[in-house]
Amino acid sequence: MNTAIKQPVETHGSSQRSPITTEDRSPPNQVTLNDDILNERDKIIKFIKAYVSRNNEIPPTTLDYYKFVKLIGKGAFGKVTLGVHKLTGKYVAIKTIDKSYMKDEYSKRKVF
Repeated sequence: MNTAIKQPVETHGSSQRSPITTEDRSPPNQVTLNDDILNERDKIIKFIKAYVSRNNEIPPTTLDYYKFVKLIGKGAFGKVTLGVHKLTGKYVAIKTIDKSYMKDEYSKRKVF
């Protein structure tokens, strides 16, 4: 299966419960990160800084930048999961697509 990352999902209020806590002061599409996420965030930041100093470019985005929270929906070709971007704390929709449904090699290469 492959995963594509979509734009942040707008949420309304703090009615959604997850391992990541929300606060009333946070904008509705952001969360307050717990200690585990903050530790992972620090590791990602260190990795990005090291990568940039070695390669003079920003590293490609990987799934390590995201925390999967819950399944939002399923479709014929894959599923959509609610996630949190670890660096920004924003909710995102993560679409997972099964590559076996793609017949075109160009399309398979575009999706990571």
